[in-house]
Amino acid sequence: MLTSIGESVTRSEDRRLLSGRGRFTDDIIIPGMVHAIFLRSPHASALIKHINISEARKIQGILGVFTGHDLNNELGSIPCFGTHKRLDGSPMYVPSRPILASDKVVFIGEPVAVVIGNNISVAKKAIEKITVDFEIIDSVTDVKDAASSAAPTIWKDCQDNKSFTYSLGDKAKVEKEFGKAAFTTTIEYSISRVYAAPMETRAAIGNYDTSNYRYELYSGTQGPHNLRKVLAQNILNVPESNVRVISPDMGGAFGMRSGAYPEMAVVLWVSKQLGLPVKWNGERSEGFLGDEQARDNYSKVSLALDENHKFTALKVKTLAALGGYLSTGGASPPTVNLGG
Repeated sequence: MLTSIGESVTRSEDRRLLSGRGRFTDDIIIPGMVHAIFLRSPHASALIKHINISEARKIQGILGVFTGHDLNNELGSIPCFGTHKRLDGSPMYVPSRPILASDKVVFIGEPVAVVIGNNISVAKKAIEKITVDFEIIDSVTDVKDAASSAAPTIWKDCQDNKSFTYSLGDKAKVEKEFGKAAFTTTIEYSISRVYAAPMETRAAIGNYDTSNYRYELYSGTQGPHNLRKVLAQNILNVPESNVRVISPDMGGAFGMRSGAYPEMAVVLWVSKQLGLPVKWNGERSEGFLGDEQARDNYSKVSLALDENHKFTALKVKTLAALGGYLSTGGASPPTVNLGG
C-alpha cells in the first residue's frame, strides 16, 4: 500500500519558473506607474543639517521629491517586537526608526530622500542634484568596540549601546556540572556579518485606491500577514482592512524579507499623494547597504565532559550586533535562534 510518508514531493513551480513564466515584483506593470529612487547616506553616523532638493525638483519628468520632513509626521516608525529586559530590569531599548532619516543617520545606506520620476533615468538624474549638509560624528562598527565604555554613544538615551540582555537555562546546574567535570574546554570566536544576496533584489510597488481608501503593496515578503498588520497599525495608522499585501514570486529571502522596510511605506505614502502607482526596484548596491544583515556575533563557548567524554554542560556567552536600529524582528535572531 502506497503512503506519502517518506516519499519525495514533486515541486509544482519548477516548470513555470524554469521556462521564464515567473512573475516577480519588477514584472508587474500598472497603468500610469511612476518610479522611485532613494538617496542614501554615505556616512555611518552623521547629523543632517540641511537637505537641498530645489534643483532636483526642476528637472523635467520629476513628479515629486520628498524628505523625512514631508512624511515622518504622517507615518509611524518601523517597530521592533520584543519583551526582553536590560541588565537593570528596565525594558529593552528600541530606538525610534523613522521612515526617512531627517535629523541623523546611523548607518551607511540609510534613506534620507526619495525622488519620483516618470522613468528611472530621469529619477536617477534628479537624485544627483540633491545636496545634503552632513555633520559627521564618531561611529562604531565592531560589536566588541561598541560594548566598551570608551565607545561613541549611538543613542543619547542608551549610554552603553546595549539594547537588552537575554539568558536561557539553569545557570546553577551548569556551574555545578563544570565544577565536577573531568574535562573542560573553551573557545572564543567571531561570526562575521553576512548579507543574504538573493537573486532578486528587494522591490516594492505601492498603489493607493482613492475609491475605497485602500493601500495595496506588491512586494516579495516572507510574512505578508504580519507585514500587513505592521503597515496598518504601526506605520500608516489605518484599519488593517484598508491594507492589502500581495507577495508574488520571490527570488530568495533567507530571513531578509521577513520584516517591514522604509521603502514599502514610502511607495504607499507617495502613491496616495500623487494618485499614481509607484514602483521601486532596488539595485544590488542598495541591497548591500539597506537590506537587513545577519550574524555579526562574538561568542565564548565552554563545554564540560565527564570521564567518558560525554557532554554534561554547555555555557555560551554571546555579544550580538543589532545595528543602528532594530529590525521588525530584531530581538529574535540573537535570542530564540541562538538559544533554541
